[in-house]
Order: sequence, then structure tokens, then C-alpha cells
Amino acid sequence: MGRIQSKRIMNNTDIVVGQSTGFGNVAVFNGITVNAIAPASAAAGTFRVYEDVWENPVVAMGDFSSSANTFTINPAGETFKNMNLSVGDGLLLAGASESANNTFKYITAINAAYTVLTLDSVTGNATEEMIEFAPQRVIFQFNWDYAVNYSKDLPTLSFSFTNGMVCKNGLTIRSTSWTNIEAYVLYS
Repeated sequence: MGRIQSKRIMNNTDIVVGQSTGFGNVAVFNGITVNAIAPASAAAGTFRVYEDVWENPVVAMGDFSSSANTFTINPAGETFKNMNLSVGDGLLLAGASESANNTFKYITAINAAYTVLTLDSVTGNATEEMIEFAPQRVIFQFNWDYAVNYSKDLPTLSFSFTNGMVCKNGLTIRSTSWTNIEAYVLYS
């Protein structure tokens, strides 16, 4: 294991990537510390650490429905089963005709037949000829609410993993809110 480094994270777009090797951009997640920037103000969020799985995006045809926040795969007989998706996984979508759908989405439900994904949000109703799904796997998740669990004398929550969690293609940190929050990610 290499030298453990720290990187300040203050939004969902920061990606921690290891050095390029013949085996991808391997990064080891060693822990995270979350702080309230101004302890007198509110700070709360659900944090997720994802392993990036960009090398195997899947291309599918299907229909977006904004009223149900779903994507239904077409034609009949096709499924998402071979993607090994789970509720809570993230997907980076690309190629959608409605540009607001070309973004990161959380999977909130999957029907039993693996033909319909319910996502955290969908914009517009559209039939897509080719949309690319690049999954991200949740490797660690926790809730942090400064007002409920901490005091002005202890504004920090830390998790550390001595041996780390290996992420083949780097890792991404996301939170439901970054208002008044900073995080320091430990990685090697």
C-alpha cells in the first residue's frame, strides 16, 4: 500500500483517482473526515463513496417517464440483470435527447423483472435509441447531522480503514448536501 494522502472535497464533482497503471487507475479508500465549516450553522448530509466503474458502460434503448421517474428498457426481452445493479447504486447517463437526463442519477428501485429502473429524478418523457449507463458502486455510506449528533466542541466525524478498500478506477464522494460541509478523503 502506498503513502496515504488527503484531499479536501466540497462538492460532488471531485474525483479522487490513483496513478495510472496497467490495471486501471487504482485508488485505495482509507477513510473520510467530515466537518462543519461554521459550527453555529446547520450542516447535514447523506454521504456515499462510490467505486468508479467507467470501463464497462452499457448502451441501451428505452423510455424515460418523468411522472414515474423511470427508465424502461426496450425492446421486450432485454433486461438490466447483467449489469448487477442494486438500489443505491449511481449511474452516469449520457446520450439522452433531454440533456437534463445526461447526469448522475441514483437508483431508488428496480422492478422484479429488471426492466424498469426508478431513478431519483427524470426530466421529460422520451424514447431513447442509444443511452449509455456507466455504473458506480456504493462501497461506503453514512448519515451525518451536526445539529443532532455533534456539538460546537466536536464538529467532526471520522471513519478510517486500516487496510483500505480497493477501487479499481478511482472513487467519487457524493452527498445530499454540501452546505456548510467539508470532507477530507484519505486515499492511497
